[in-house]
Amino acid sequence: GTFPSTILVLQYLYGAVCPIRNIPTRENAIQSFNLVPLDPHINEERQAKINTICNVTQRFCTGTLQQYSSFNDCQQLLRTQIPYGSYDRADQGNVICRFVHTYFVPLLPSVRCPHVSPTGGACTDKTIDFYYNQTNFLACAH
Repeated sequence: GTFPSTILVLQYLYGAVCPIRNIPTRENAIQSFNLVPLDPHINEERQAKINTICNVTQRFCTGTLQQYSSFNDCQQLLRTQIPYGSYDRADQGNVICRFVHTYFVPLLPSVRCPHVSPTGGACTDKTIDFYYNQTNFLACAH
């Protein structure tokens, strides 16, 4: 089948790779997969993701939650000052991380607006030590 969005693909893959509490383990769980095909390869696709970030930010991050002075300022910053990134680095300081967070901004703007901001909130570059210093760095998130 097909998925209407990349986020739904990622949610499906997460469910196929990581055990979900109170659900029996799948016999044919995926052991690995390639995220490269999910990454936009042409400028139009990249620009569409940047436009989504800027539209969501301008609509939901208002007042004290405002992140960019205008839609155009948002576009300019994301095109010229923030690395585009890829889905295998979707927790880093890049456009892809901000794009993933746009799905959550409407649900809880007070928490999520900083994640789509110029500074990135949780979308910041992390060193490899960040992951290995976690209590159980190989575990799936729940």
